[in-house]
Amino acid sequence: MRNDAPLPIRHDACVATLAVAMLAALSLLSAAHAQAPDALSPVVPLRNAPPGVDPALGVIPGHAIMVSIDELPPHAKADAMRDLLDNEHGYTVVSDAWIAAALKYEKALLPPGDKAAVLGALRIDPARTGLARMTFVGTIAEMKLDGRTVMARRVFKRADGVVLFVSEWQFAEAGGAIVRIRELQNAKVGRHLARLMVERAPGGARRTELMWNDERTAYTVDVFDDVDSAKARAAGYDRRWLLQLAESFGT
Repeated sequence: MRNDAPLPIRHDACVATLAVAMLAALSLLSAAHAQAPDALSPVVPLRNAPPGVDPALGVIPGHAIMVSIDELPPHAKADAMRDLLDNEHGYTVVSDAWIAAALKYEKALLPPGDKAAVLGALRIDPARTGLARMTFVGTIAEMKLDGRTVMARRVFKRADGVVLFVSEWQFAEAGGAIVRIRELQNAKVGRHLARLMVERAPGGARRTELMWNDERTAYTVDVFDDVDSAKARAAGYDRRWLLQLAESFGT
């Protein structure tokens, strides 16, 4: 069960290194706000580093790699195996406070007219996607490089009031890196392997997260709802809906 500590970073999510060494810590902190939690950072030595990977870091700056659980060092492998069990169960248990904290986004929204809201580096055009049928709430800029926003979260609300976060990270441009674990990928967005995970809290709070990436951008969609619930299926907001929404981004 996850706790309510500050967001760690998944092996399955992303690792940022703007300059590999000193910038690793900075980018990891930034990426933690954009990527959902549930394991240790993949900036750890891999048992058999893929070609081009610094074995001391386990990442290639500016690139995305896919590794097997068996490639991870023991402590990281243990965490990944727990995540794999969550995949098999179809959900992971969290506290209600964990999800409530994630929904406290209002103060981080950019004010109307803020130039940082001009997201020239980001690739999703909401007007051309399934997001066009939702209400745009605002943008949270989370990382800049040379004045350009390279990591941001956009907030939307569905017609039923459910909140969605759509996050993009231009990791290739930022010199960051993505490390995903092959065995944890349980969905596909277009041609890309993805991980879809449901969080359930005892008091009823719910969140569904879908993560994937291409060669230069990492994407996350957080829906504060359980896509596997009977209510979501009846309303047409099930897994199929979420995957179709993601595919409308054209990644």
